[in-house]
Amino acid sequence: MDVPKIANLSELLNRYLGQHKTIIDLETTRLTAIGENYGSQMLALKIHVKNKDQTEILEVVAKLPPPGEFIRRMFNVPVTFRNEVEFYGTIIPEMEAFLHERGLDGYLNCFPKLFGARLSLQGNDEVDDDAVLVLENLKVQGYEMLDRTIGFDYDSAKTAIKAIAKYHAVPLGLKLLKPEAFKKIRALFPPYKVFEFNETTFDEIVALQKQTVEDIEGCQEYGQAVADVFKLTARITKSDPKLIREPFATLIHTDTWVNNFMVKYQDGKPVGCKLVDFQLGEYGSPARDVIFFIFTSIQTPVVEEHYDDLIALYHQTLVGDLAKFGCDPTPFSMDELQKEIELAAREYEIAHCIMMLQPIFATKENLKELDEYKDEDMTTATPISDEQKEKTKFLVHEFAKRKWI
Repeated sequence: MDVPKIANLSELLNRYLGQHKTIIDLETTRLTAIGENYGSQMLALKIHVKNKDQTEILEVVAKLPPPGEFIRRMFNVPVTFRNEVEFYGTIIPEMEAFLHERGLDGYLNCFPKLFGARLSLQGNDEVDDDAVLVLENLKVQGYEMLDRTIGFDYDSAKTAIKAIAKYHAVPLGLKLLKPEAFKKIRALFPPYKVFEFNETTFDEIVALQKQTVEDIEGCQEYGQAVADVFKLTARITKSDPKLIREPFATLIHTDTWVNNFMVKYQDGKPVGCKLVDFQLGEYGSPARDVIFFIFTSIQTPVVEEHYDDLIALYHQTLVGDLAKFGCDPTPFSMDELQKEIELAAREYEIAHCIMMLQPIFATKENLKELDEYKDEDMTTATPISDEQKEKTKFLVHEFAKRKWI
């Protein structure tokens, strides 16, 4: 595929360029390889800028809608691309203002910086091919994406869990302490759907997932239970008021797999973690993000040994932040969090996790360019690796052991 060109880049970066800076050269390359990102195109831009008598280089990432009708339909791009633009342009500034009032400037340091965004060049709110989101290039800042087939070790997982808890805590604090301001944010998340299929395709997808589980030694008895959850979750509308439980409900990511984290290391130790890719965000249970991350993106021996420690760290960070903001953390006890986790795991996350293992462990032979995917790819059985089988077996047995299925 050719590298897309971005029209009117100077206008898009107007806040950064101001009156005295002009773009004199641009180098554009693809940022992600096949299998690293499914809901968008990612470009690395190296922008040469003249500032009066000096030159400087700005290195940023441009996120564009994905090519191909199938992927755009699956991700409901007219809604989800707008979601992400609103997250960076409206929600983060609102959260930062909330923290500023509490003397906590710079506390929410788990997102990339925004440089510019638009939905189209037509002057309306309809997402088209000229939609683009420009963010700082975290790779240039020393952050890296982990190998999706290996996942997070314990130290890196702790850093990510704390970032997830921060992300949940700030809008939760805003909801509790400034409900009128939070209403403006909440209004940005009306109910919407992604990954919709006709009845025939949907039934074939469920049958395929059931068969995948039953074909793994030691998992045969759980195939129907997994299929039953698939049938329920596929009908769920994102941000559906009927599924929102207070007081824990907050802004959630819903796609916290390994490729949506960037980690910075110093002397081999993690010293920072950023979350990216907020197009599938919604208002719901924070337990969903925690469970999905732990069971898709952390190394299996780490989960076996440290699951309780990671949940405790998440809870400690969440309630500690709420107390720091001036909230009463009493309603958010560990017992109540465990209830949230159990409900989230049963309602949604077993199917979500199993489905996600396919792209995580996909081999080069099974990967395509984004514009090549079709409906039939969702219902076509492909050979799965031994690593995927082992992870699926572990996941199913863990959920069964905890009586989540």
